[in-house]
Amino acid sequence: MCNILGINRTRTTAYHPQGNGQVERFNRTLKTMLSKVVAENQADWDTHLPILLMAYRTAIHESTGFTPFHVLFGRSPKLPVDTILQGPAEDEPGSYPHYITNLKKVLHHTFRQVRESSTQAHVKQKMQYDKKTHDFHLRIGELVYLHTPAVKQGLSRKLCSPWTGPYTIVDRISRYNVRIQLVGGRKNLVVHINRLKPYKGVPYEAEGVQSQSTPTDTMTVTEKTSGYVSLDEEDVEVEDEGTIGTSVAQGRPQRRRNLPDRYGMYVTH
Repeated sequence: MCNILGINRTRTTAYHPQGNGQVERFNRTLKTMLSKVVAENQADWDTHLPILLMAYRTAIHESTGFTPFHVLFGRSPKLPVDTILQGPAEDEPGSYPHYITNLKKVLHHTFRQVRESSTQAHVKQKMQYDKKTHDFHLRIGELVYLHTPAVKQGLSRKLCSPWTGPYTIVDRISRYNVRIQLVGGRKNLVVHINRLKPYKGVPYEAEGVQSQSTPTDTMTVTEKTSGYVSLDEEDVEVEDEGTIGTSVAQGRPQRRRNLPDRYGMYVTH
């Protein structure tokens, strides 16, 4: 099916939207558009999809210089406003062979213009991206931190560090993807190098499980980078996997609320 439709199947790594940039960029635009028209309870978001998709498909894109509708069909769409204003009538397409020949010419010209405009846009985007990025050399066996934006249930994302680890680089899959393994663990992960940064913590012992931390340290190296505070099993009541009991996740103590005077404090004169 993919060969018939001309689809090239690729695989992307987790938490790396740049690997599927076109789809992720469209999702971002669509969510922004939905946020402008959705109700306060956000329950009617699906009812706005048809009109928002029509607006997206009939808007000129900065990268291509054409609307998505024109790139796909080779002509401008007929909008409801065209019916109201009743613009000049279009020429008849003529015979079927003439229509096919003319459509091919229009599509070839459109594709050539889109390719040139997209190439120029990619060069500009690369220049802007390179201003904020830096490269570092990774070697097999080197320790690194992993950027993991997901947090455990019951914890606040704002109070957790997005960096976990350290991990050991086990293998180099490609120029931009490597295979890593948590120190002391067995599971391997394939991640993009943009999610890694060099480990600069205290050195590990021979097997890489216990850290050589000083007695004044209050957390292990993994806790400092991940934001997860490990608790003893005897102090935590675990309700299910990934969920901490209410005795721990409850947070601040409950505030005492006193009834107003009119509910029991009688005053006699």
